[in-house]
Amino acid sequence: MADKEVSRVEITEVIRQWQAGRCIWEITRSTGLVRNTICKYLPTAQSCGLVRDGPPPTEDQLITLVPLNRAGPRQVIIPTDKVIEPFAEQIERRLKDDELKLTRIQELLAQRQCLVSYMSLCRFVIRKGWYHWRM
Repeated sequence: MADKEVSRVEITEVIRQWQAGRCIWEITRSTGLVRNTICKYLPTAQSCGLVRDGPPPTEDQLITLVPLNRAGPRQVIIPTDKVIEPFAEQIERRLKDDELKLTRIQELLAQRQCLVSYMSLCRFVIRKGWYHWRM
């Protein structure tokens, strides 16, 4: 199913109905938006200061909500590289010289407060070109 870009009017309507006390399935039926989309907007709306019995959203609050469901490609961000990069030399040495497996390297990184998933560590090692050593 293709992503549908939610308009500002639809977002305002979702918030208006939520503030009127309607439940998610009622909002879904009346707006035609899927439940997951509505569930994406409500927590963000609350974090912006909107409350169930409060005033309608301000322009600034709506501006915060609009980009949540934009269709189209998104910029790829690799945040784990910033976390792992300071340990790159140690990882390379552990793979090459000590012949440790990535699971053990992940445990050692966790002891140094570098908490990354195994797959993130694996992708990092592949991007660095160290994948030919022991995984």
